[in-house]
Amino acid sequence: MSKALAGVDRTILAIVGVLLIALGAWPILIHFDVSFATYLATWVDHDTWAGLPEQGWWPYALGLATIVCALAGLWLVISNLRHHRFSSVSSEQSNEEGAIKTEMSAIAGAVADTLAEVEGVEKVSRLVAYDRSRPTLQYEVLADPDTPLLRIKDAIEVNDRDFRAAFPDVDVDTRYKVHFTKVRNAVL
Repeated sequence: MSKALAGVDRTILAIVGVLLIALGAWPILIHFDVSFATYLATWVDHDTWAGLPEQGWWPYALGLATIVCALAGLWLVISNLRHHRFSSVSSEQSNEEGAIKTEMSAIAGAVADTLAEVEGVEKVSRLVAYDRSRPTLQYEVLADPDTPLLRIKDAIEVNDRDFRAAFPDVDVDTRYKVHFTKVRNAVL
């Protein structure tokens, strides 16, 4: 998720939150005869609101609002769920004579395969995508619950150190998430 998308999400959430708090507090304030809440209630013309569905333009306005809200909601869902992937990173050694690019998905696959060979690791999945506008290699390690965490941590540190030594001028972040499977019922 980019910083701009996170800002849009937070702004929408803040507006909706403030609106819901205000709409929830308004009836309570009217009940306790708070002057500005009752004054605002006098501006509401219930007959006009009740007569809106009888207007000729109402179905068109409702249809247009439905389409706009559905498209906006679909855009929010898709933009928050999809990953912005990248495939290669340019080297700092690139110049006007030629560009050197490193294929990150192949390298991430090799690192994931190496981590999968660690005793007790069941599966390693990888994702090569932008996270907060930074190119990131993300690994999810699924391990047996009996596997010592220190063994996995050491393997991750060795892999990351080897990656940085092999590609010193590649500016990408690495993230490792370690998950353990459920403990199976033991029979004593």
